[in-house]
Amino acid sequence: MRKDGYCYYVVSDIHYLSPRLYDQGSAFWGMMKTNDGKLTEYGEEIVDEFIRSAQCERPDGVILTGDLTFNGELQSLLDITGKFRKLNDLGIPVYMISGNHDIEHRHACSYHGENKEPAEKISPDVFLRHTSEFGRADAVKDQTSGSYIARLQEKLYLLALDANMPDSREVIPASTLEWADEELAKLPEGSAVIGLTHQNVLRQNNYMKREILHREEVKKLYGKYGIRLNLSGHAHLQHISEEDGLKDICTECLMISPLQYGVLNILPEGYSYTAKKLGILEKEAAERLDETVIRMITPDIEKSYVPFGKRGQMERLACELCAAVFAGKEIDTSEVLTGEAWNIWETYAGNTFWYSFLKNILVNEKNESD
Repeated sequence: MRKDGYCYYVVSDIHYLSPRLYDQGSAFWGMMKTNDGKLTEYGEEIVDEFIRSAQCERPDGVILTGDLTFNGELQSLLDITGKFRKLNDLGIPVYMISGNHDIEHRHACSYHGENKEPAEKISPDVFLRHTSEFGRADAVKDQTSGSYIARLQEKLYLLALDANMPDSREVIPASTLEWADEELAKLPEGSAVIGLTHQNVLRQNNYMKREILHREEVKKLYGKYGIRLNLSGHAHLQHISEEDGLKDICTECLMISPLQYGVLNILPEGYSYTAKKLGILEKEAAERLDETVIRMITPDIEKSYVPFGKRGQMERLACELCAAVFAGKEIDTSEVLTGEAWNIWETYAGNTFWYSFLKNILVNEKNESD
């Protein structure tokens, strides 16, 4: 390893929708009314800016933790692989794994004018064929899934575990774990391995349960081979969980405010991870997230008969807490818990889902700071 180590960019949940599949008509914007805060209509601009940044800064590689496409549209996959091929061609290797939105997704659609129509889906074979150059080309490959073991550097490997094939949703198949066990045993003595999954191995949030099913088996495999770092996504928030010496870094959705990706520095003495903003469309992304949070909390506020004069404070606090947790920013829990806005939430909406969701954010934040 070089004295200054290696640097890898980590990107998650791009959810790219090809511009060929939508216009600014009512079908598209009707769908976006149920969106979770993504800047889908700016997808091409966001991905192109990330590619430009990587081209300029030349990391040692780029790792994508899945959900490359919006809802498994073949055209979206063709577009996104074409964009990341530019990095491969520059000598910046790209490593991909599938997400739950990428293969045989039932909502693969196009949106033109008033018409929402089915779009061509991505089959497992098509996904593996079109992503074969991104990690799996020279890797040791599992024959029953999209899992693989790629050599990143001398004695540094990436174990990508696929839980998104149609016959094994959310699960790493037993046959894949057996394959991984056999192949990891063959690595050179002293090798370090980084895990890569789409779903989380460790729980990131009690109200956003996005873990792999049977994850205890994955943790057992990791423990056997001294794997202490896993990269994941799926939960759309920036968070790091730690358990029994294993850290699972969940990188936030690239399309949701504040539009950021991870920078993983691997050093002789260990590693460091930081989130980095793209630096574009910040106002638009923040407004979209606020709009989404307000849309989601409004039914709970209305059924709680909150006086109109107090609703604005509840909305502002909910937006601030959600923006912080999705961005991975520290929250001053003592200030929030003693504030008037939180008192309003407790007084009027203490039995609602959104009160419990926000309280969970604060409890997690307090526990991590203790």
